[in-house]
Amino acid sequence: MAEKTGRPLRIVGWYHSHPHITVWPSHVDLRTQAMYQMMDQTFVGLIFSCFNEIKSNLHQKVEMTCFQSLRGDGADWETPQHHRLDIPVYLKRMPTFDEANLQTLTHLPKILVQEENEAYGMANRSSSAHILTRIHNASAYAQTLCNVTETITSPLLHLLHATHDGRRVVLDRVKQENQKLADRIKELKERIEAN
Repeated sequence: MAEKTGRPLRIVGWYHSHPHITVWPSHVDLRTQAMYQMMDQTFVGLIFSCFNEIKSNLHQKVEMTCFQSLRGDGADWETPQHHRLDIPVYLKRMPTFDEANLQTLTHLPKILVQEENEAYGMANRSSSAHILTRIHNASAYAQTLCNVTETITSPLLHLLHATHDGRRVVLDRVKQENQKLADRIKELKERIEAN
């Protein structure tokens, strides 16, 4: 990445996801973060809570937290050894996708489907040949593929279409501005030639 951007890069933290559960770090996450902070006091942890459906409108909700770990006294079994310290994060919305980010984003559904194909193949090879087992495995596989389509592929397509439509609006605006400038240049040339 440093090579592509031409800028020096430095690792500043680690991240992982909490699918279908809260974004808050567990005691294991806090302990892991504390170990990273022993190497670098400025190190941060990010957790993304994903695949959480809002029941009222069926939209997916993604939450993120950035944190560090503070050592507790741990004097007894009830007192946690580490506490979460929230670190503020400021996100800057960019007008365009970086090519590398766009490729990663569009390859994600393919990677998830490939993982499911491998898991389905492994389940079929390792389980009995009983017809009910095969039917169960096939239905679980189909449900997982539908979930990938619903939670990843479909929202991604909507995002890409919206981005495309937004770029088309900007392009039309630039074309109009370009035409206005060309007309103005033509008008100024005619005035100069008339003088």
